[in-house]
Amino acid sequence: MLRSLPDESIFTVLQVRLREPEGDILLFLTGQEEIDFSCQSLFEKMKGLAEDLPELIVRPVYRAISIEGIESLVVMPISQASAKQRAGRAGRTGPGRCYRLYTEDAYLNEMPPTCIAEIKRRSSDEIVSIIAMIQGGNIFNRSRDKQNLEDEEKAKFQKREGDHLSHLPV
Repeated sequence: MLRSLPDESIFTVLQVRLREPEGDILLFLTGQEEIDFSCQSLFEKMKGLAEDLPELIVRPVYRAISIEGIESLVVMPISQASAKQRAGRAGRTGPGRCYRLYTEDAYLNEMPPTCIAEIKRRSSDEIVSIIAMIQGGNIFNRSRDKQNLEDEEKAKFQKREGDHLSHLPV
């Protein structure tokens, strides 16, 4: 039977909780909806199990991303090197294991061996703008009729969730 990623994740968390020694379990999901669903499902499933089990404390953590950031997100497959690095994080401060929810075939045939360099994932226009910014100086000519709009965009740099690169008119 094929299960969704959140369902498979919940099943794996419960297996780990019931079969492995007590310890922390980190579950990474892609969005708030999946996180909320998984938290509620874990809570309900743990209630239905034996009462002598140690309590499962679920602590959801969300990372805020601006609307502009969400629009610019690009889904990319994880590389084999990144998968190995993430597995190394399990047990860094104590005994730990890494459970993956992809097949060995997917690892060998669908995942690139190494990460694609950031510079290769960006457009050449974006790279030129970034290099020009790094070299310093004002790279943008301000037209008089658009100064108010540009000042509003510049004010977004001060927002905590803002990303200055997402506001560059490329």
